[in-house]
Amino acid sequence: MRATLTVPSRGTQTRNAVGSPDSYSDHSMFRLLSAFTLLFLAMGGLAACGGDDLPADATPEQRFAALGARTYTSNCQTCHQADGLGREGVYPPLAGTEWVTGDEGRLIRLLLNGMRGPITVAGVEYNNIMTPHGQLNDDQIAAVLTHVRSSFGNASSAVTPDDVAAVRAANTQRGIWQAADLETATGIPGN
Repeated sequence: MRATLTVPSRGTQTRNAVGSPDSYSDHSMFRLLSAFTLLFLAMGGLAACGGDDLPADATPEQRFAALGARTYTSNCQTCHQADGLGREGVYPPLAGTEWVTGDEGRLIRLLLNGMRGPITVAGVEYNNIMTPHGQLNDDQIAAVLTHVRSSFGNASSAVTPDDVAAVRAANTQRGIWQAADLETATGIPGN
């Protein structure tokens, strides 16, 4: 048995006979979210967010670079900032640091599983959590790491999707790395 309850500030809600507080479904919120989704899609979806602003004849390298920049903006920029300088004492810089310009395998592991614990970057102590980004696919991880390794004054070699796939396949780490353990977890399997 279901009863309908109208609450002026929240729209129409349906409540089951049991009356449990989690049995409400706010239909007005569903309609609002549906309308925003349709509007987003009508405006071009991700293209409206700058997702596909490359010319049709863009090279694979240009598309890879654009993927890296987009992935950075949506996943990294909040903490490490648009200029890659981070926030001193809170989020470390990505510019000119051994963590970024050094071993690619360690950097891939850092992005896949995240890290916690004290590290020193550019003479400043940091003790925060780098969230894992293992939900990103191999192309996204390779592109964003290549972006970081070649931006902000860095000039290090590219990371390939094959490198990411090799590290991901051999990864036995469960959970977030401790900084001290990650420092010695280097190399790309098979290289």
